[in-house]
Amino acid sequence: MKRNATGDVEIKRVFLEQLPYTLNESDLANIARKIGAKRGEILELEAKKRQTTEHFKALIDGAQASADSLAAAAHTGIETREVQCAEAFVWATGRVEVRRKDTGDIVRERAMTPEERQSQMPWAPPKDDATPKGAKRAKAKGIPMLPAAEHDRKDADTSDDPTVITDPEAIVDGMPPEEKPKAKRKSKAKGKKK
Repeated sequence: MKRNATGDVEIKRVFLEQLPYTLNESDLANIARKIGAKRGEILELEAKKRQTTEHFKALIDGAQASADSLAAAAHTGIETREVQCAEAFVWATGRVEVRRKDTGDIVRERAMTPEERQSQMPWAPPKDDATPKGAKRAKAKGIPMLPAAEHDRKDADTSDDPTVITDPEAIVDGMPPEEKPKAKRKSKAKGKKK
């Protein structure tokens, strides 16, 4: 215990208490910096809270969707799964069918594209480079005949058309050499007299 000089005041303990304090300019500048730092901290915490909320919301939504899918499968007895399928080109109908490999059922079908139709023509280039280097590609034996166009039909009037060739020899003369029919040769042995 301490007594002051007069002897009537005795200080038994010293402690801190919240009381009004008059701030100076330096105190005010320090408080302003602290306010800015706390506002930044609040923004960071709110962003983390949003991220956490969104994360758990996504987890809950995924679990709910999975539960709904399982409930639908239990109710209907059908579940959607990945099944191996194959494309089947049906040349007679010009359609492409997608078939299940496990049951053979047709899943869907569509019309062939023009490129797909051309891939079966004898003049089409090979689809892959599986041909060994130096190997020759087999020549087409024959070109499939297409239906006659309107101007090629026999009943069409071609008397006024100067481009129509009616002479068979003119047709043969216009062919490339490898497509020209070979002339039959008469044997000289049969025609000789002894």
